[in-house]
Amino acid sequence: MEGNCSPFAPHTALVVGDNRQAESLLLESPSSVGWQICRAADNPAALCIARESPFDVVLTSRNASAAEGVEFLRALLRIQPCTRVIVLACDASAFNVLDAIREHAFSFFARDYDAQSLSEIVQLAAGNARWDDGVKIVSATDTWISALVRCDLDSADRWMQFLKELLANLPPDARQSVALAAREVLPNAVEYGDHVDARKFIDFSCVRTRRMVACRIVDPGEGFHVGHIPQAAIDNPPGDAARHIIYRQEHGMRPGGFGVLVARQSLDELLYNEKGNESLLVKYLNPA
Repeated sequence: MEGNCSPFAPHTALVVGDNRQAESLLLESPSSVGWQICRAADNPAALCIARESPFDVVLTSRNASAAEGVEFLRALLRIQPCTRVIVLACDASAFNVLDAIREHAFSFFARDYDAQSLSEIVQLAAGNARWDDGVKIVSATDTWISALVRCDLDSADRWMQFLKELLANLPPDARQSVALAAREVLPNAVEYGDHVDARKFIDFSCVRTRRMVACRIVDPGEGFHVGHIPQAAIDNPPGDAARHIIYRQEHGMRPGGFGVLVARQSLDELLYNEKGNESLLVKYLNPA
């Protein structure tokens, strides 16, 4: 077993295939003593190593197909059920991503992935004690996906990476707009709708038609009313752009408050139900 490691490293990772970028991300992680990294030339070699040594995180080969990555994921979790497997793939379809979620992948990256996003997911995998039921697919077709996302910010971050891959066949501007808006609205549902109650789940649906893509986010919280959220920039009175910042400081809230405003600017429509616990994110497409 080949490895670059310190005997005092708190996290162990298995990297399949030649992926120096992933190794660099691990070695440059915020952890003060880094990672113990082992390498496997291919999937069969990785499975042999996994039978002998446990790993916190496994990164599949970025040169393998998504189908091969999911097959490897399934086999590896039979050996090490608690390992966080991050599937990297040279190609993928939405159904490959769905298969990975259903087989309990920790995350999924296809094609030319963003190094910063991968680094964040790796760090999340290293520190997440409870994750395997954080994202659940309820039903899925090629036009309509329904999922449950556990009400914690780690699960929300995991789901957002999956969603980016599920939206990969959208035009780039539409994909970016929907992903950006969902990344703003979903944490709001977690923090203010469910008050980060990990016993609860958020209902997240994504529908694509020929003319639009829409995401519906429903939390089991009490809701809110736009116009009565003093912690949000969207409700600042004219001439007082800093009111929400002061409010958040006075109430011990984290910096932010721009989520609804950013989401509204990214989409064609952002709608809320009467109660305020259900939102609809709509981006129109140019029909083919």
